[in-house]
Order: sequence, then C-alpha cells, then structure tokens
Amino acid sequence: SSRRRHTRSLCDWSSDVCSSDLALSGLNPYTVVVKNLGQQFKFGSIPRINVFAREKSPLKNFVKGYQQSQHLSSSLLPSTSYYAIKDNESENYVIDFDDYTKLSCDGTIHYFKLDTTGLPVERYYRILIKTEIDGQIMIFDNGNIFKVSR
Repeated sequence: SSRRRHTRSLCDWSSDVCSSDLALSGLNPYTVVVKNLGQQFKFGSIPRINVFAREKSPLKNFVKGYQQSQHLSSSLLPSTSYYAIKDNESENYVIDFDDYTKLSCDGTIHYFKLDTTGLPVERYYRILIKTEIDGQIMIFDNGNIFKVSR
C-alpha cells in the first residue's frame, strides 16, 4: 500500500526543465530539502542550489548510507516547481514565484542558480519552494536562510 506510484522523470534537454508523470495521493506526502546552501554568499556569486524531495514517512532499513541516499529524490518534484527568495526581516518577496524561477534539471537533480548580483548586501534571505500536487499548490518554507555579503 504505497502512497505514491513510482514513475520515470523525463527531461527536456533544450530547456533543462524536468517533467514527471508523477501521481501522488494524500495531502503533502513529502517535504522539500534544499542542499548546497551555504550560510553566506559573496555578492556577485552565482551558486547552484540543489532541490530534492523526501518522503515524510519512508520505509526504514538498517543500512544507514543506503537509507540516506534513498530518502532524497529528485523524481518526487513535478515540473510545476518554482523557487522564491524572501527578505528574512521584512518578509517581502525579493524574487517571487514565476516562470523565470522554475526549477531546472540536469537529468537527475532539480536545481536553480542563485544570482546574488540582484540582492542587496548584508541582508538575510530565505528560500521557499512552490510545487503543485494533484492541482493543489503547496509552498515549502523550511527555514533555508542565507546572507549576501560584500
């Protein structure tokens, strides 16, 4: 009695955007994990931020290394997944969800490139991920905070 059906992700290499024939049931069966996020980035840098999904209640096994890698999956994220950047103090969107913030895919991993040249320095920002499951829009805010420094 699995909560989701495993399907294959397909990537459009011309646009680097992944699509999925994903069929999820239930309200919010997974959580989003942001990787490669440093605490601070230098103004002008363009780091690549990887985005994965993890099942909220994965099946357990007793092989730690295998279990951890199995929990992070890019195939759980549908092609209707976006990122946004919020100023952590003012709560204002600095970069809002739109077609230009759609997550890219390199064939196996969803990611986005964070261009820090458009962000004011010496401020803290928060990353949010938006996705759509069975027609329901979900926004994940897991407290992924970073600072842009001089």
